[in-house]
Amino acid sequence: MSYEGYGFIQNNIPDVKSDYWKKPVEELRQTLEYYNEASSELRQSIWPECARAYMCRRDLPVAEAMEFLDRSDLGETDIWDGINFLTDAIMNAQMPRDQSYLELLAYDAEEQGDLNDVRDLLMSIFRRADVRGQYARHVKQTLIYGTSVIWWQWQKMFRYRGFDQAETYRRLAEQGVTPDPVEFEKNYKKYKFPVPVFNGPVVRPVDMYDFWMDPAADLVGGNDYPVIVRYYLTMDDLENAIDNEGKPKYQNLEGLEGRTLEDVYAKDPERLDIVQELGLNPLANGNQGVKLVPVYMFHQPVRKFSSDKSNKFVDTFFYLAECNDREGMRLIRVEENPNQSGTRGLYVDTYVDWVTGAYGIGAVEKSINAWQYKNVIAALGLNASVASIFPAYSVVAGAVPDDSQLKLAPGSVTVVNNKPGIGLNYIAPIPGPGSGVQLGQAVEQWQGQKILGQMQAYGALLQDPTKSVKTAKTATQINTESTSGSVVRDNYLEKMVIRSLEPLMQDIYDAAREWLDDPTITFERTLDGRAAMGAVDREHLNKDRKVVVTGYHGLVNKAKEIEELQQALQVLTTGNALENLPQLKPVLQELIFKLLGRLGVKNLDQFKQDPVQLLMQDQNIMNQLRQNLIAEMSGALPQDPAAMQAPDLAGEQPIEPPASNIPPAA
Repeated sequence: MSYEGYGFIQNNIPDVKSDYWKKPVEELRQTLEYYNEASSELRQSIWPECARAYMCRRDLPVAEAMEFLDRSDLGETDIWDGINFLTDAIMNAQMPRDQSYLELLAYDAEEQGDLNDVRDLLMSIFRRADVRGQYARHVKQTLIYGTSVIWWQWQKMFRYRGFDQAETYRRLAEQGVTPDPVEFEKNYKKYKFPVPVFNGPVVRPVDMYDFWMDPAADLVGGNDYPVIVRYYLTMDDLENAIDNEGKPKYQNLEGLEGRTLEDVYAKDPERLDIVQELGLNPLANGNQGVKLVPVYMFHQPVRKFSSDKSNKFVDTFFYLAECNDREGMRLIRVEENPNQSGTRGLYVDTYVDWVTGAYGIGAVEKSINAWQYKNVIAALGLNASVASIFPAYSVVAGAVPDDSQLKLAPGSVTVVNNKPGIGLNYIAPIPGPGSGVQLGQAVEQWQGQKILGQMQAYGALLQDPTKSVKTAKTATQINTESTSGSVVRDNYLEKMVIRSLEPLMQDIYDAAREWLDDPTITFERTLDGRAAMGAVDREHLNKDRKVVVTGYHGLVNKAKEIEELQQALQVLTTGNALENLPQLKPVLQELIFKLLGRLGVKNLDQFKQDPVQLLMQDQNIMNQLRQNLIAEMSGALPQDPAAMQAPDLAGEQPIEPPASNIPPAA
């Protein structure tokens, strides 16, 4: 369904304190309740179970003497290892450390060197924002829960500081202020100027317990579906927040009270199982003395309220805060989409799409049964192993002074009576299960391999023997092969590029064009394997370009292209082809520059020659041009056979350059 017909601007948004919003706020609150109820099974049952399995929190059956052998809550680490290895495999395939995953396509003709400078600037922004690390957490949450959300926004932060007398006077002059010299010399230290300390994107995954979406949303057919996101702010943050125009960002805050950490976590106790491991805790900077206000952001492409069917809110964000009022929620902000590109900065990824719902299926969920089975086998195998070394004992009735003191666990001591007639046979060992222990260990190992195989992490973990590595292969090819081999994984890589990674990086590039306003923008880059400084002019940065994330398929294409270029160079520079080397020089140069460019060598444009210079260096072409020129001029010259004869250019002596007037160096 297309919403192009609703693409008008909502100019007359009522004030957030007006009575107009009473019924719309109630509709938004009911929408949150509906989304929460529709995903209740995930939040209360499936996600906590997957989190406990990833954290190795197990539940063992009750068996005799088992509590004496294994009292730990931690179980087998197969799911833990599988998720971590699978995360590394996906990240190495999608965002390798050689930074080959990013390409910039120019809509207009540009020098490759200038395009490389902008690309290096973009890569430096991504490194500073830790995009690769944040995406690793995003991927890990996707593998555990089946769904994850990556979020970003551009932040610009300042701090005020003073300068010396000369610099202070210069900055005041730039602002059109001319202070009194005597007064300025006494009080120049009181002037403070804003200095930017951070100007860039902030990227992080959203805790799934703080995210809701329409349960009927189709993630495959569209990428603009209704969502709700919750975040937490203190009252000071709400009161001091300002928008891009310097105005208060939130309103209607009178009487609003925050909640303690205990109250916030009491609503979702399941999130404590994994929140610290993934680092997704939105309350990590809080303490017991800080009160937080939960804020809910609602967004829908086109929203129509039942209380006002004549009005349509297009691409509008609604912010509601939890409060102690009767309604339970209060509207504190309404804004149109502030992003020039029209995106909302939230991107949803799923590991395996679930056709009957918007949320996906993770890699942990389908492995929980095998993991639990292995935990039981491992615990029972431990008991059997100990019993085979320290077997239990059978005691003749009446040989123990007090039957309540009978201890049959390994290492325990039981006092017995040496009664007449019993002799020394009052206690005898029970035979232990020797072959049963070996059988249990084999089943345990098989279950572990099954778990890793289900997660498609077995090959990445144990170097799949079906994949041969030859010395002639490049590092890129080896990296690609070690992270491939799974249809599910390749499909997930493709979806992640389309749904989140490429749109995110395109948005960050567009935001950089808007917010990096210095005439010359400096950045860190890698040049010839060393750290170096680069610079891009503001005018050159502000151009429309397409950001392309090549990922796994880009690695394959890059390796294939390099191989083909190498083969072409080999064909053109061996055998009889060397006889025609002058004619092939332009072709060879183009091949070499393409090969070096794909290998990452920068500043190639300075080595390129003008096509006219290449032609002048080719003696055969110059001879032909001279012959053609003589043939054209022959009509105007006397018909002298000697004049018509082409000179022997091959035997000509080279023209000596004119003598220089510059004396030789001493």
